[in-house]
Amino acid sequence: MRDRELRASIEMALYKHHSERQVTHLNQVLWAVREVNQLITREKKPQRLLEQACRILVKTRDYALVWIGKTEEGHKFVLPVARAGRHQDYPRYCHDHLG
Repeated sequence: MRDRELRASIEMALYKHHSERQVTHLNQVLWAVREVNQLITREKKPQRLLEQACRILVKTRDYALVWIGKTEEGHKFVLPVARAGRHQDYPRYCHDHLG
């Protein structure tokens, strides 16, 4: 009987921990979406909007790197147009060394 109670307590604790982590994750995603939505309504310059969106995602989600890229006609690669984070040179490095 004691073993079953202990097992049930451990399972409940694990479930609670997992649920709390999910709620924290979803709250962070919601915060990021809200911040980007507010940015979209106030920023009129497209390049600045992309740069600020990258910064918001780094801040709200604690990502090491966020970048936005685009393709141009005749190119096989995605070219970075905005970036933020601790490893901002990474997309440029990849393009220079792979392209």
